[in-house]
Amino acid sequence: SNAVSAEKLDAFINEAGYDKVILVAHSMGGLVASGYMAIGEEQTNRVKNVFYLASPLAGTPATIDVWYNQDFSFLPGSDAFWEMFDNLKFLLSVATLTSSPLQKLMSSYVSVYELLPNQHYLSLTDITYINTKVIVPVDNGSDEVEIGDTDILIEMVDTYTESMNILSNVLPYFNNALMTKAENFHDSCFSVDGHISNSTNAHYIYAEGMDTVIKFIYMYSEVDETYEPEFWLDLPTDDGDSLVPKWSATLNSTINALELFGDHMSPVNDSDSWYYIKNIILEQ
Repeated sequence: SNAVSAEKLDAFINEAGYDKVILVAHSMGGLVASGYMAIGEEQTNRVKNVFYLASPLAGTPATIDVWYNQDFSFLPGSDAFWEMFDNLKFLLSVATLTSSPLQKLMSSYVSVYELLPNQHYLSLTDITYINTKVIVPVDNGSDEVEIGDTDILIEMVDTYTESMNILSNVLPYFNNALMTKAENFHDSCFSVDGHISNSTNAHYIYAEGMDTVIKFIYMYSEVDETYEPEFWLDLPTDDGDSLVPKWSATLNSTINALELFGDHMSPVNDSDSWYYIKNIILEQ
């Protein structure tokens, strides 16, 4: 988990005897950096600067897509790489005697749950990441619902609890105990004053302009008990880097934020990122 990685980072810094550190963290590494500062005041005070590069600080709906649909299309990789990846899935299927080995594997790691939209995600955007379509009865004046006497009610799932209730039923092998550990981790990184990054000099480098997964549709029936609920991906947005929406990468901060155009690796590969980081460090 990222909490364990944060403890290992703390042990490394203590062993090295550093009084001050500058943390540069890409993607999930931003959760490790946050987890390090959340250990205590001593750790937070050691951090002179933290640079978050495309970090899903509030989680990302793309994790749901990877888990449910086993969709890795937004990740970079050659045709040869994806052919090898398909072969790996086949070998894992044989080894685990299951048709969905990657889903089973993902469900067993706390770090995957820590990448799901967390309990603070919905406070950063008015875009809910799950909408429901409910088949409901229409009052026809009788006690029985006949074919055609139904309608579809569309609702936004605007609470974390309700969203998690749906995901726990939809995502294969979902483990509530591991989800609780992930929630505890995020609670340690947030307080009434906001995210732990507010306690130090934090900078957010993010990219946008790429199709990014942000919403799913969950459809079920209140009329037909035999109806199998459906779950599918809704239209993406370009307010992200193909993996992380910008509100999760910046926590909606407009101060100390550098915007780039590109995919999830752009904050690492774009020289503007490193010029930005270098200038901030040299100015202090």
